[in-house]
Amino acid sequence: MKTVYMVVGLVLWVVLSHDLSAGEAELAVAPTPFAIRSSALGVDFVYLPSGRALMFGTAPTQERWANVSPFWCARRPVTKGMVRRYFEATAQAVPERFGPAPELVYRSEEQWHQQGGLSMPTDGHLALLLPDEISGYLTWVGAREGRRVELMTEAQFDLIRGSGMNPEGEFYWWQHQQTGGVGAWISSQDYQGTAPEQKSFLPGLYTQTPWRIFLITGSYLMRDHFLAPNEVLPPGDFDDPITRHADPAWPMHAERTYPYPSRTPYSKNRKTKFNIVGIWLVSEVLPGDAMLAVTPPVRLEPPAEPIVDLPKVLLDCGKGVTLALRQVPAGRFTMGRSRESRPWTDEWPETEVELGSYWLGETEVTQAQFRAVTGLNPSLVPGDDRPVHNISFVQMLAFCDLLTTRERAAGHLGMDEEYRCPTEPEWEMAAMAGARTRYAFGDDPADLPFYAWVDVPNGPFPVGTKRPNRWGFFDMSGNVMEQLWDRKITYPGTLVQGQWLEGGGLANFKLWRGARGGAWNMGAEAAVPTIRRAIPLDSRCYHIGFRLARGPTLNATDMNRTRFDRESYVIDPEYRAILEANGVTPPPLSKK
Repeated sequence: MKTVYMVVGLVLWVVLSHDLSAGEAELAVAPTPFAIRSSALGVDFVYLPSGRALMFGTAPTQERWANVSPFWCARRPVTKGMVRRYFEATAQAVPERFGPAPELVYRSEEQWHQQGGLSMPTDGHLALLLPDEISGYLTWVGAREGRRVELMTEAQFDLIRGSGMNPEGEFYWWQHQQTGGVGAWISSQDYQGTAPEQKSFLPGLYTQTPWRIFLITGSYLMRDHFLAPNEVLPPGDFDDPITRHADPAWPMHAERTYPYPSRTPYSKNRKTKFNIVGIWLVSEVLPGDAMLAVTPPVRLEPPAEPIVDLPKVLLDCGKGVTLALRQVPAGRFTMGRSRESRPWTDEWPETEVELGSYWLGETEVTQAQFRAVTGLNPSLVPGDDRPVHNISFVQMLAFCDLLTTRERAAGHLGMDEEYRCPTEPEWEMAAMAGARTRYAFGDDPADLPFYAWVDVPNGPFPVGTKRPNRWGFFDMSGNVMEQLWDRKITYPGTLVQGQWLEGGGLANFKLWRGARGGAWNMGAEAAVPTIRRAIPLDSRCYHIGFRLARGPTLNATDMNRTRFDRESYVIDPEYRAILEANGVTPPPLSKK
């Protein structure tokens, strides 16, 4: 999969409607594979060369390969903001369900219910449209682009779904080499609470495909006419599209729902408000398109902030490898955001937290550091100075416990301290470094590339190569998403004194661990430090690592059901094997 990432380019949610013939393709100078072109729609397009898409029927015997011609594909699905511009430019009334323009729409559960629960909260979220709105929007977009723009076909959808990563028959690109429930990262429930207005899909919060397309959860209308699987998938390979219809009023289209393999019929003749659906655009390749791929303009580097001179120590990991930690001073800070500012997340209510001093890794744990302590390096993209990734929570726990045992034996660490991941309050306090802006450095996401590896191919990247925040911590946004020590709970909204938050656990997260910071293959939205995430405990993938903390020992007596339960992990055979391989006797098993 690393090879695929090495050649990826930016991708768009817009797909080819008119396929060049073989002769036309030979005469045209084709763009470089995965090249990007900007558009008048406010979204970039990626050039996808010809390929073969594995299409699935209702049984293995109905699997077919489709030959797909080159096309331009938009990186993201059509959003509310993109469609709002269409309504305004054509002097049409913006549908009531879109809410007021252009900022956050739903600020309460009551307001969401008043609109019938039919729309997403912000203009950056997925647009849900009626059939007449879709046909008008496609016509308007084509005129602005100067080329034919249509809905993608099922074969194009399946080509992107696999992204060249299903040579062994994997149904999705993220099933190759990655295990667990977060390889795709396509579920909205990882960062949201339980209120209805929190159920929404913001593309940049999730991982891209290897071709840099934000393929997120949703139902998308296809260009193909809907037929039964045995009719749609003829014997042998076939050329896409399977069916081509000139009549824009054809009654039944195919509707595809990601990440599920289901195919359902969608009637364009139904006019009810419950017939809304998302769309994913594609555009044709024209002669001369090779000249359209441009390098993004160079942004002037913002002034550097002075770095606070916090105390710093070097932890000896063994084998000549050290790990730098900086001491975060004791203090009080406001955790989260107000419900009014971002109601579609679970960052609220704002909660005052008072923490004692603790130590935190200056960078994410590297592969060299992890290998020096455990003797292991499970990472998929090797590099001593790159973050360790593709690790299980049990492996991370073993790393921390080995360091704790060694440092206590050497007299460098008391029983009242331990090495572990930071808790949620510890991580956010260090990440924001006293700021109350969107990011620690300010509010403008255009400055993010100076501080974070975000929305780029070929990651993860060597640590400490971007600017640090004002407290001297690197990569608190981007590179790899960082696992946390505690489970995700509801913010209490009252003063918290200590490392843990007190509050009710979210029922959906009993088997999920907190995570923060976004990753190299996510968008700028995911890099906002206060955005809360949660990851399934079985997940091992390219974009999740961790940062080491040294802080107060968090004993079992300090924990309730929403917190870390060490007993459930020390019995794991992998955990015990890592400790024994490094000369440490594992904790005794409970006799319960």
